[in-house]
Amino acid sequence: MACLPRAVKVYHGVVESPTTIPRRRSRGLSARLSRDCYRGRSGVETIVDDTYRQHSTRLDVRGKDVYVPTRLHFPGLSATGLLDLPLAARCLVTRSTDGHVRQRALNSILEANFAWSAPFVVILAGEYVVELAQDIQSAMPTLDREVYANFVRENRAAIAKLRARATSYWDCYYRADFPERSGFPGLAVLRELERWAN
Repeated sequence: MACLPRAVKVYHGVVESPTTIPRRRSRGLSARLSRDCYRGRSGVETIVDDTYRQHSTRLDVRGKDVYVPTRLHFPGLSATGLLDLPLAARCLVTRSTDGHVRQRALNSILEANFAWSAPFVVILAGEYVVELAQDIQSAMPTLDREVYANFVRENRAAIAKLRARATSYWDCYYRADFPERSGFPGLAVLRELERWAN
């Protein structure tokens, strides 16, 4: 199993990790993800605004701490440019400040089904952009149940926080569109993922 970086930082447009990135192949996070994405060869380094204030969410992927950026700013990223990026970079683009860009990135990674890409999908179910959760809900039959079930099992507290956040967004913004809380797409996705994990 590869040692995942403890944190990802963006310095002068280059996505880097302050920890050592392994050079060997692994079953979870591929060595290529580590080398290409964190050493600035992913294509993201030329489009990340490194002056944008950044926070991250700690998640567990196969026993390793992974910090997923809360938001990244990608000024000037086009839809066609997004599709030219490697999978690891597109995962990072799901954290874009632009909801439309997040949605395009999400749709480009939904079929990946890797342990390291699952967090970038699941975390979007708890966000305020209902269209993201609707896209995940539509893709549920194509998701690898074991990959997502393992992620949920490893991150029960984070899933509870996502559920609480989605409930709050439903209550504030979507109650009129989805009178029944259980019909809100973000909550439906999280409920189904938790069912897979049980």
